Amino acid sequence: MASTLKVNTIQHTGGTTGITLNSNGIIYPKVPCFRADKTVAIDWTGGGGTGNLVTFNHTDGSGGSGDNSFNIGFNLSTIGTTGKVSPPVDGIYSIKAAFLINSNNASGGTAYVSINKNATGTSNGALLLINHYEQFAANNYYMVEVQATAKLTTSDYFGIGKNDVLKYWGNGGHADYGYNFVECQLISTL
Repeated sequence: MASTLKVNTIQHTGGTTGITLNSNGIIYPKVPCFRADKTVAIDWTGGGGTGNLVTFNHTDGSGGSGDNSFNIGFNLSTIGTTGKVSPPVDGIYSIKAAFLINSNNASGGTAYVSINKNATGTSNGALLLINHYEQFAANNYYMVEVQATAKLTTSDYFGIGKNDVLKYWGNGGHADYGYNFVECQLISTL
């Protein structure tokens, strides 16, 4: 004999909703994810934070027009000071970051951007989830993008390393143009 469970939401005993089911049978799970933007008034060269990790100053969408940041379930209290982020649960995560190299670099150079696991620098290659290493000509704009999928536990952290001396675009931010950000989403638990 088949039985049917009819619910609109599934909640924790404390009242927090974890899953919503709409009238068409589509499930909307609550998944830990975030996007943090870096908005600065001038072009920037250093990674910032601890070692070479890039810091991000918008995490909750309160930065005004063009701030596309949000946060569901992460503690982002150190992303603005050290660039470090620890996952809220053990799992497999998709991490992505993008930046714009400014056109007024007097000479060409090599962009060197990485997603680091449990490291702030690049001295130990085993701690790099991905390394973007590409030569760019002078006086042009270029997008630098990195993306990785990683197994992370709550005792791990990750961050975005910028290990070059090229100028990256600031000039007030322009976060709405889709650069100078990091995103992360849980895609599976362990």
